[in-house]
Amino acid sequence: MQEWEKKFDVVALNRGNALFRNEKVEDLKDVEGNISASVATIPRYEVSFVLNEGIPVRMKCQCPKYRSGRNCEHIAAVLYEVFFASQREEEKLAKSKAEEAKRKAAEKRARKAVEEAARKAAEEKEEKERAKKEVAERIAKRDAEKKAKRAERKRKRLEAEQAVKNAALEEAKRKEEEEKKKQAEEQRQAALEMERNKREEAERKAAMEEAALKKEQKVQAAIARKEREAEDKLSVAEKAREIAAKVAAKGYADWDEEEIYKQEVKFVAGREDDYSYFDFDLLRSDLELSNKDMQSGRELWNENRISLNGVSGGYSDSDDDFVVEIRGEGKKGKKANSPKFPLQLVFSRDTIYISRCECQDCKRNGYYWYAKSKCAYIAGLLEIAENYMKDQNIGDATDKTGAIILHSFQDKHARQVMAGNEGREESLQLEPRLTGV
Repeated sequence: MQEWEKKFDVVALNRGNALFRNEKVEDLKDVEGNISASVATIPRYEVSFVLNEGIPVRMKCQCPKYRSGRNCEHIAAVLYEVFFASQREEEKLAKSKAEEAKRKAAEKRARKAVEEAARKAAEEKEEKERAKKEVAERIAKRDAEKKAKRAERKRKRLEAEQAVKNAALEEAKRKEEEEKKKQAEEQRQAALEMERNKREEAERKAAMEEAALKKEQKVQAAIARKEREAEDKLSVAEKAREIAAKVAAKGYADWDEEEIYKQEVKFVAGREDDYSYFDFDLLRSDLELSNKDMQSGRELWNENRISLNGVSGGYSDSDDDFVVEIRGEGKKGKKANSPKFPLQLVFSRDTIYISRCECQDCKRNGYYWYAKSKCAYIAGLLEIAENYMKDQNIGDATDKTGAIILHSFQDKHARQVMAGNEGREESLQLEPRLTGV
């Protein structure tokens, strides 16, 4: 470190050195040790000082830092210019020599590149001559090969023609044998077709007979059901007339409305246990459930693998038939956490409209997609529905309530007529009429 550098802080020295190296010191003057210069910063500052045996004294600068009492970077830059200008010139000279050496090296590389290009051109020319010679040799060789190939093709053509003739003879012989085999096969297929047609005709007749038998059974069951309904209607009407006769015989004082109503309800309730609106035998027949499916369904029910979730009923939009929907749930295994799947039955008195099950068997067989599942789970749900109907008798509650209302109205009117018109013939007779739903 120079002696004068001790008068400056590190920041001032670093900044002054940067200004010096960036050649910001201009108009340097040295008049018998009185140094003055300009520092080309923004703003521009004028610097002056006196060198006394290499030590700056009476230093001046216009910058705020110097005015605040500290030696600034501008004075440091001028001092660097005074003491190190020759060193910078030497650096410039060294840099100039280095650039000259680079230029000469570049010229040398350029000459080498030209010489290399000339050498490569000569080599390429020689390579082209050699390639031309090789092409001529290949052409001659190819011509010789073509001549040999033509001779080979001619020989093969003659052999092929002979082979074709031989093959034609073999083909004619083979076709003749195949024709004989084909005729024999056609005769055999015709015999099989005839036998298959006979068997299909027999099966079709059997199916038609079975369908006719089922239809006849269904018709007979419907006739029997209608007869039972007619008998029920007749019994209800007869009971109503019997009660009306008792009222007429004993008089209104002994038979009040409450007593008559109790008699009617007792009569209708007494027949309830024998009445079933839905024919579950026909429903099973319509679904074509096997005995095995029904037995398996009972076992699933007993094992609590089938449960009833809901029952709803109403009239069909397409006809006057009363339709019931049974919703249930099946369980794949006996464990409590076994997978569950939905079950659904929609049916009228004697027809199954929808039987949907999502068990693995029904999905595998494709039953689920067209809503005609028939499996042990459906059989079990139908069994549950039958037991439910024995308790609830859904589907005929409207008819029974209507009968009771009609009976009450008729008997009340009869009592009014007898009380107000004693000895006169009844002017109004209402008879109950129950219609199937």
